[in-house]
Amino acid sequence: MPIEKISLIPPRHYSLRHTIHAHGWYQLAPFRWDEKRGELEFPVLNGAEAIDVSVRQNRKIDVALTSHRRLSAKARSIVIERVRRSLDLDADTRELLDAAHAAGENYAQMIRGGAGRRHRGATLWEDAAKTLFTTNCTWGLTIKMAEAACTERFSVASPAGRFPFPAPEALLKHDAAALKAMMPVGYRAGFLRALSENFAADPGLKNLESPGTAHDDAYAAVNALDGFGPYATGHLLMMAGHFHHIPIDTVATSFVRKAFGARNAESFIRRRYAKWGRFRFWGFRLDQIVHWGGGV
Repeated sequence: MPIEKISLIPPRHYSLRHTIHAHGWYQLAPFRWDEKRGELEFPVLNGAEAIDVSVRQNRKIDVALTSHRRLSAKARSIVIERVRRSLDLDADTRELLDAAHAAGENYAQMIRGGAGRRHRGATLWEDAAKTLFTTNCTWGLTIKMAEAACTERFSVASPAGRFPFPAPEALLKHDAAALKAMMPVGYRAGFLRALSENFAADPGLKNLESPGTAHDDAYAAVNALDGFGPYATGHLLMMAGHFHHIPIDTVATSFVRKAFGARNAESFIRRRYAKWGRFRFWGFRLDQIVHWGGGV
């Protein structure tokens, strides 16, 4: 099997470990994270092919691509673009660092230490589907939904015999009843089918990730998706680079009750993180890092 090794120059203040641990996606298929080795592995779908990706950070970001046949320049470019997205390598954290300075030097130190970026899916579609998998259920069930999506039923095998997250068109081959029978998605089956239709028609979801997309327009585009209430909307916006909203779920409310003794958790969250402006999510996340002992 052809193996290509590529080195990517990381941006300033970048940490692969802290990017991985900024979010729980590393626990979901098709990702595998080796904490001891500091290595992330995942297959990436490129058309009808699946390519194995292995990533480690030394002085640079070292990427190994294993494919069934030698990659064309175009295919290689697509895969690297998806790797960059997943590792959040193109995020500009300079304005976030300014906001962190204003909130306190300890927050600024965390950004300089590598916080401020999220591990994401290879595509916006993957983040949207996985966001739907997190609604109204336990994390254990979310893991099972992601595992069910990354199988031979919906995708093709990589050289290592692993299955990348499927394209939305693969799910569109099945109606909602079939998806419900094939995956433990329950009531979400109809929403997942509709989400697949949305992304098959518009992979960028109205330019959601474009720096020029206004927050109000981004919110409207996500909130219009079937099954996306306030939590899911805030969550997908965060994954797309809009940090104005904090996705409030039971984990978030439990955290502020335990960490700060908040009685009305949602009201407390709104008040405490208002000073972070359009970086409210990061103010909240950095507090979690401090109180959960995951300082950077």
